Amino acid sequence: ALPGQLPKKVRQQHAARVRELMAEKHAAFLRSQLAMPSMKVAFDNTDARHGNNEWYADCRMEESTGFPCGGHELVAARPLRVEGNMLIVRPVGGDETSQHP
Repeated sequence: ALPGQLPKKVRQQHAARVRELMAEKHAAFLRSQLAMPSMKVAFDNTDARHGNNEWYADCRMEESTGFPCGGHELVAARPLRVEGNMLIVRPVGGDETSQHP
């Protein structure tokens, strides 16, 4: 061990606290995005229901939505709720979908 190094148990406790704080911050970040009227979501491929919004938050299209999720398109979506570490979104409207330049 290096001189002045914290004991392993203390380091593990510190690391656990940092992970806990990061999880709390991430949850607060996702909750803050629920206040947005809409956001652009880039889906993984044409059949995907998962993607990322413009702030790199993981998003999933609402299950009951029959809206085609885009592959190489930005889809205008409204955030509905947080499930786990992901935003659940619904498309704003077919005519509001814009193709990525």
